[in-house]
Amino acid sequence: GSPITLGSDSLFGNTEVDGVAHSGCNIGTFNKICTLTSPVTATLMDSRYTQVSFNGTTIADARTAIDAANSLQCEVGAIVKSLLFKADNDFLICLIAGDRRCSLNKLKKILQRKDVSMANADEVKEKTGFSIGGVAPIAHIKKLDVLIDKSLGRFKYVFGAAGHPNCVFKIHYKQLVKITNGSEKEISEWDKQKVL
Repeated sequence: GSPITLGSDSLFGNTEVDGVAHSGCNIGTFNKICTLTSPVTATLMDSRYTQVSFNGTTIADARTAIDAANSLQCEVGAIVKSLLFKADNDFLICLIAGDRRCSLNKLKKILQRKDVSMANADEVKEKTGFSIGGVAPIAHIKKLDVLIDKSLGRFKYVFGAAGHPNCVFKIHYKQLVKITNGSEKEISEWDKQKVL
């Protein structure tokens, strides 16, 4: 396949991931060009300007949690699905374990909103800067609140998309909570189709 280009013009400035500019301080530098066999090294910034470095890996397919788990040879539940939801006129990211699905009823109750739905592909691209299948849990082009599925806490390490359907990164669960500034909530239910 063609290389995935990740480039940056400054540490705290604008960053491009596959041609999409990510502004603000959520993302630091992506300074490698990777193919499907090379690692990705990145430094990300959270809202408090804390640097978090990680080594990402390119895999054959990470579009679905099952595909990613098969490629990484890990449990499906350790895959973090970054899902964008629309609640009335607001948007938020929910980080859900790969073997579970987000419960709209639980989400509505927590948010105290009646109208909550999955965002469409255009909204995902506009709010996060990423395409469906490659949405990272951090570094979105718009500031988004983050809710984290408490069931992810059963894993010491989890794997999130790194901005492209073929790129993932491994991170300690507690570090994921810290860098996303997310709130841990009971927002999921078992996905019977993904329990292997």
